[in-house]
Amino acid sequence: MCNEHGKEITVDFYIDEQSINMFSYADEDGNSMYSLSCLEECIMVSCAEIMTRDLENTQQEFSNMLKVFFQKQFIDLQKNLASFKSQSSEERFIALVKNRPELLKRVPQNILASYLDITPETFSRYKKSIKNL
Repeated sequence: MCNEHGKEITVDFYIDEQSINMFSYADEDGNSMYSLSCLEECIMVSCAEIMTRDLENTQQEFSNMLKVFFQKQFIDLQKNLASFKSQSSEERFIALVKNRPELLKRVPQNILASYLDITPETFSRYKKSIKNL
């Protein structure tokens, strides 16, 4: 995703066995303001929206699965947005280290900095201060 200045920003990470729903972010022409970048090997499964709608209308189990999936995704998005807006950049960094430590080993620092809305230099400074504790 790009901000209003055209700078690419990272909005989230999805790791092993996590799913992402991108079709809800498409405009009326089917274009998305988001793009996906894979940092590791992955499997991508794509399904046309019309096929999803047909399955949802004819298969109750599929419909129930979608409902649970979207509810969980919505709750997670709300939690992430609330904490992002209420925390300082240093608090966001500490939360990342505490709640998603695997990302520090799997994701380049400049991408993590973008995700936290800080510069790579600030990220390095926070990382160094944590090591000194």
